[in-house]
Amino acid sequence: MENLICCKGEPFSLKERQERSHIRQRGQTLIEFVIALPVLLLMIYGIIEFGRMLYTYSALVTASSEAARWGSSTGPGASSPNRYLDKTGMLAAAQKAAPVITVNWSTKDNYPLYDLGPGTSPTSAPSSPVAADDQPRVIVELTTTFNPLVKWIGIPSITLYSKSVRPILVNISISN
Repeated sequence: MENLICCKGEPFSLKERQERSHIRQRGQTLIEFVIALPVLLLMIYGIIEFGRMLYTYSALVTASSEAARWGSSTGPGASSPNRYLDKTGMLAAAQKAAPVITVNWSTKDNYPLYDLGPGTSPTSAPSSPVAADDQPRVIVELTTTFNPLVKWIGIPSITLYSKSVRPILVNISISN
């Protein structure tokens, strides 16, 4: 029973039937792959964009922390007698810490904020002169915009925000 008769009356062997079945299975596999490929590519794109956004946010947090650290340290600033008043120096320190992103002040007047410790209201200018008993702090709030690689997918640009607070080092006494 090696030879069989097909529907048109032509005889063909079992080997020929298996080859035809194999060709049909390869075609079915190709169709399934073509259907699944767009979904797989969208998932990969989403993972890449999420990773890029997480990296951008991490760089912004680092920049905010570095700007607050620079503004809280003692010494003269580039454009001010004290570093806590030097907003240009703070922004430069932030940009140096995160060169892959563009950082901006989040406040509308482009300056850091100050307060006298937890539970006090922030102001745009520190009390002058800053006294160590007041527990003065510099508050740095920075933003950056995350833009997706591909615009047509529908992921909008997102504004990321970071806030860092550091006590201002006013007077450091060194004892013997």
